[in-house]
Amino acid sequence: MMGRTLTLSLAICFLSAAAISQPAPYPDPKEYIFAVKNAYIDSNQHVHIVQTDGTQIEPAPEPDQVGSSSASIASDNVTVGWLASSMCCRYHKSPADDLLSPFPKRLIIYRQGQIVHKFGVGEDEMISRWHFLSDGKEAALCAQDVLLNWVVDRCERVEIDSGPKDNVLETWDGRSGKPMPDWVKENKQ
Repeated sequence: MMGRTLTLSLAICFLSAAAISQPAPYPDPKEYIFAVKNAYIDSNQHVHIVQTDGTQIEPAPEPDQVGSSSASIASDNVTVGWLASSMCCRYHKSPADDLLSPFPKRLIIYRQGQIVHKFGVGEDEMISRWHFLSDGKEAALCAQDVLLNWVVDRCERVEIDSGPKDNVLETWDGRSGKPMPDWVKENKQ
């Protein structure tokens, strides 16, 4: 009997030691969540993202980007977005007006250390306003004509995780006379 007890005790000790000596499995780095506590635009119009652990990130601007504006954090506290301005839109009212000006042309979406999507507007359009929807899974962006031929918004509700192709879920054009849907209204996360 004592031999069996000793054998069982040794087996338990051996298995316990083997379990202790094994390194703990680490989660896949893609599963880490870097929560964001602040996102802002500095005086040079560069984007800064501050994570809850104090890490500061300054994403590189787009090649043709001349400024940034409207930084915002989604209610998931992980997804950040901002508008990137580039020089565009020649005016042809007279030769003196033939100048390029900076306008917000792209909505940049950042999550967990990388740019996950870029949404753009037409050649003679600028993004007039935008906001997150559905805890950062979607966004609403509204465009206006840069020449102000029309000042009413044309808006799209887009899916952020749609891959390289823009996945437009809904559109609304203020010129249509249709009532403004709730998703166009600000702060509807």
